[in-house]
Amino acid sequence: MTFQDARQILAALLEEHGETENLAVTVSSRALTPEEAIGNPDRKDFPLLHGKEVLMQAEIDGFAGQAFTGDPLVFEGLVKDVLELDPDRPGHQALLIATLNALARKMGKTDRTIHCVNNEPEECAALVCSFLREKYGPCRVGIIGYQPALLEACSKEFGPDHVFITDLNPDNIGQTRYGVEVWDGATDTDRLINSAEVLLITGTVLANGTSGAGLREAMDKIGVAFEEKYNCKVEYTYGGSAQNCSQILLLKQGDLFVPGAEEEVEPLRQENMVAREQRVIYHVPIIAVPIDNPAGITGLEDFAKPGVKVGLGDPSANPIGKIADKLFENKGILADVEKNVEVRTPTVNELIAYLGLGQIDASIVWEENTVNAKDKIKTIPIPDEENQIKTIPVVELTCAENKEMAAKFIEFCATGEGREIFKELGYRLYEK
Repeated sequence: MTFQDARQILAALLEEHGETENLAVTVSSRALTPEEAIGNPDRKDFPLLHGKEVLMQAEIDGFAGQAFTGDPLVFEGLVKDVLELDPDRPGHQALLIATLNALARKMGKTDRTIHCVNNEPEECAALVCSFLREKYGPCRVGIIGYQPALLEACSKEFGPDHVFITDLNPDNIGQTRYGVEVWDGATDTDRLINSAEVLLITGTVLANGTSGAGLREAMDKIGVAFEEKYNCKVEYTYGGSAQNCSQILLLKQGDLFVPGAEEEVEPLRQENMVAREQRVIYHVPIIAVPIDNPAGITGLEDFAKPGVKVGLGDPSANPIGKIADKLFENKGILADVEKNVEVRTPTVNELIAYLGLGQIDASIVWEENTVNAKDKIKTIPIPDEENQIKTIPVVELTCAENKEMAAKFIEFCATGEGREIFKELGYRLYEK
């Protein structure tokens, strides 16, 4: 289902329901607790149980609908207003899907609008395997994205030698799960596709350019300025750097890649997907806390104090997660900090949302991510000698279809108006 299709379906349902001037929806972007999200299943290896994924929930007159998102936001308003939101923002797409699910449930169109709970994933996996067996026979199945119940069921149904899986979580990569080795989603997805006859994919995005979600505001403004100057349409896919890198390797599509740190380009270099790189800015990690700093955080050591609710980036999905772990490791407190971690998120934007809502006491984010949240978030600098400051490049891909405009975009970011936009938004500019 594409976003446009979902929008049309929501519009049609709203017209059928009537009362469009009064029908309201409330959307929460908080990370649901494991019990809320998936109940108490017998198995304990679901990503949701370990803070690896986040659900957005919409409610209409007590009826709930959910959707996954890497761009959390809070919304209260009329359902009809959801149809007018910017379709290019991933959080709006998730909001629309969640609202569509909630309205469909309210109208009695379906009762399957929230994530499986308890042992329902096993029941769902059994139905998927039955469908595949009936439609395709004894086929080779490729699973993109680790879903344990589905993997176990497929392994039993078709045999472990006929099932292939990739994932981005380093805790899974290289491990054997239910008789199947988990391959690296950043480098082995092509091998999976070539090995399988049927693919089960958690999700995918087609777009001309990819950028880390933490860079959204800057890249949006740079895109507008570039379009005005060159009369050239700029399209972005926002997400965690690892997610975007995996999509590029899988789809072999896109003109440019802007990661959250230079080392995130390495999988593309290994596959000869990089035509050119240009460093443009520095990414500076800082400590961020709610404006009232309820836990009294003053430095990195405070993250290890008992009772502090910590939110961090997912190291398998974004650079800030890797950096946070390294900062605490260098201090010798990583194990103690891990005990306090309430959530690991795929993007920095989610951490900003949790801080603003007071759902966590402290986090490590990028300096510029807090510029527009000064009324809700307080920042504490990390001494340069302790910090892990990163460099952000703009990368032209070998699969670029518009090489001329890709080159101009790089120069625009490195020396032109784009550089000034980065500066205005609080980024530290790269100096040769």
